[in-house]
Amino acid sequence: MRSILVVAMLALLVIAGCAPKAMAPAGPTATDTAIESVSDEVTGLDALEQDMDLSDLDSLDQELADIDTLELQ
Repeated sequence: MRSILVVAMLALLVIAGCAPKAMAPAGPTATDTAIESVSDEVTGLDALEQDMDLSDLDSLDQELADIDTLELQ
């Protein structure tokens, strides 16, 4: 009786091991969508950084110092 139970358990183990695996979803997953969203945001930040021209700020400290040294009448 005990050997029949062991054989049945082993048979179930073999059947479970040979069962077809679940297929991956065909469409984009939530993780893929989140990654694409972050990628789009980073691209947008890169474009914004290129649009901002900070060369005018290089001389700002000197111009402010010049204003401070002006003598007001």
